Amino acid sequence: MLPKWLLICATKPEWGELKKHLRFEKDHTFHGLNFYRAETDKKEIFLAQVGPGYESASERAGLVFRSADRPDMVIHFGLSGALTENLKEGDLILPTGIVNAHKQSAAVSPRWIQKSRLLLQEL
Repeated sequence: MLPKWLLICATKPEWGELKKHLRFEKDHTFHGLNFYRAETDKKEIFLAQVGPGYESASERAGLVFRSADRPDMVIHFGLSGALTENLKEGDLILPTGIVNAHKQSAAVSPRWIQKSRLLLQEL
């Protein structure tokens, strides 16, 4: 059985680049939420497009986790505008840690965060 990855994003443009590398097909709909599926020789990938906005993302993210078997990996990507109500368009979020499904965590290197901030200041 292939490991299952669940990708979550808000809008179609956020996952547009993935379509150049993976062939996604609509898999199913759950409470109005479309799920797409792609497969590689190493993993089965499901993608859920939850829609923009804080309320939408919060409500629909809950649906995502109630709709399918527990994935081995969850990656929430995109613009992250709905992560908190305080974010504004153009705000950037850099992770300070990563947590897996087994609640094992790893800190992101402070050196990486500092280097990222410096690079972004040049933009």
